[in-house]
Amino acid sequence: MVNSMTSRSGSEFCESSRFLPERWLRCPAAEGAPAAAASAPSPFASLPFSHGPRMCIGRRLSEHELLVFATRILQRFRVEYSGRPLRLKMQLNCKPDAPIQFTFVERGAEQAVRQQERAAATA
Repeated sequence: MVNSMTSRSGSEFCESSRFLPERWLRCPAAEGAPAAAASAPSPFASLPFSHGPRMCIGRRLSEHELLVFATRILQRFRVEYSGRPLRLKMQLNCKPDAPIQFTFVERGAEQAVRQQERAAATA
């Protein structure tokens, strides 16, 4: 819970309650970096795997697996959120207060869907 509270702290992040993934960019000075990344947060602002000698031994494997999984999903699908705005429920871990409703649209099928929509609109 401490990790969640620190990650949402207004003292570390501007607009801490908004979903801004660019706040985790390591190179905020890079050309085209969003304004939200202008001041990099402390490297200790979020430590989901802890730190130091007692750090989780599966950290690197877990991070690698998540990266590969997310890359594969985003290569194959366009992901859309179709539910109501979510709020967080604080327990041992943060979790959404309602089921998350995602729609996965196959990337190869996008053009066919657009063509069908245009045909339906003109008919």
